[in-house]
Amino acid sequence: AVITEQVTHKDILAVRRHLEMGCVHLAAINGKEEDFEKLREEMRLIKENFKDVDDFISHDLQFHFILSRASGNTLLSILLQSLHEQLMTSMRAGLVAQSKKEKEYEIKIIELHQRICDAVCTRDPERAVQAMAEHFENAIDALID
Repeated sequence: AVITEQVTHKDILAVRRHLEMGCVHLAAINGKEEDFEKLREEMRLIKENFKDVDDFISHDLQFHFILSRASGNTLLSILLQSLHEQLMTSMRAGLVAQSKKEKEYEIKIIELHQRICDAVCTRDPERAVQAMAEHFENAIDALID
């Protein structure tokens, strides 16, 4: 749909935003300590691999998949994973757009992911949803020219 221009990257991010806000809310409530350990490890890898776009996207994708599994709702996880290619495409587009609009975009992206991680791991669903919303608002705003 993206290739044939039926759907834009902004459309994908908008759908992801709603799906993933539900995921983090439930992950903060239903997540297990093993989920939180995986999430913290993926956060570490995101920080370490930010300069390599392909590695960063791979770890960012895993971060979001861990959140979906930690939600305890299998359908949310299946829906998010079914968008694998679209997720990668929208992540790349978001990174490119943010790098053009904001000088210190790396710091902001890492900070937002860390806030999501911290909120989920401390079982604070409201803060997790707020951080995820800001994460997507940041990416969507960058795509608006």
